[in-house]
Amino acid sequence: MKSLYILLLLIVCLSCKNNPSETSKETQSSNSEQQIDDTRKTATQSQGIVVYDSIDDLDIAYTNLKAIFDKNPSIGIVAEINHSLNARKVDVDLPTTKAIFFGNPNLGTSLMQVNPLTGLDLPQKVIYIQDKNGKNQIIYNDVEYLNRRYALENHKKLPVISNTLKALIERTSGSQNYQSIELEVSKHQGIVTKESNYNFASTLDRLMTILERKKGLKVIATLDHQANAKKAGLELTPTYLVVFGNPKIGSPLMETQQSLALDLPQKMLVWEDKTGQSFVSYNDIYFLKERHQIDGHDRAFKKINTVLDKISSEAVE
Repeated sequence: MKSLYILLLLIVCLSCKNNPSETSKETQSSNSEQQIDDTRKTATQSQGIVVYDSIDDLDIAYTNLKAIFDKNPSIGIVAEINHSLNARKVDVDLPTTKAIFFGNPNLGTSLMQVNPLTGLDLPQKVIYIQDKNGKNQIIYNDVEYLNRRYALENHKKLPVISNTLKALIERTSGSQNYQSIELEVSKHQGIVTKESNYNFASTLDRLMTILERKKGLKVIATLDHQANAKKAGLELTPTYLVVFGNPKIGSPLMETQQSLALDLPQKMLVWEDKTGQSFVSYNDIYFLKERHQIDGHDRAFKKINTVLDKISSEAVE
């Protein structure tokens, strides 16, 4: 049993440690074991997620998960973000909202080989939330959401990923009270893809330079999916993820809907197809607004949309 559990842990993650078939110049592109209390508000309004509640201690659950990863060298913690702490620095009162990014290239690469754009939702991220009423929750992207959004055609690894994530969260949190909240999403829905006038290396360099010079933005993590695939003895076209954000903009939105932390900070994926053409892709902020059922904040969403459009255009034109 112990060896089986270790084996499952080695394949739990959806991505590398540290990505199309529908591209153009620019395209915008319950299954519950137990019923959850209908009064829960924080995460149930979002879609395409798995929600666990009835968790006694978030800190212990979080520490337990990290301890498992620390004992398995094939699993890498890419980044940890304490959104609540960042929010306090900009005078926003955000209840406990913590994220951990983690991955295993042996599994994530197989999905990106089918569709490089999958790298936009990799590595796997788990969010730990305590809402304003003191209710504890753990959430992550439903595997079926990834399957539909990236047309993975029921890849044989997906059921294993789903079951293993479930076992991992239940083991570390002590909760078996969960719900899958579906989202009807079509292929590449909510993804903006721009074709670049430059090769992959130049496009990535241009994007990084723009982000580093952009006032208020901070690059939080970078992930070279291709390099990590190579370390695992696997092939992958150039695929590179950049994670960046601005707490002044994102914190008030997460204060309204904490589960938005699944899609914040912002991400841009620089990738190359099999013909050598390079692209920049990112999540349409209005798709995220709808996915997480956020009302209002129109000015903030408009500003984010404008900034993302400008950054991506400058990188590719």
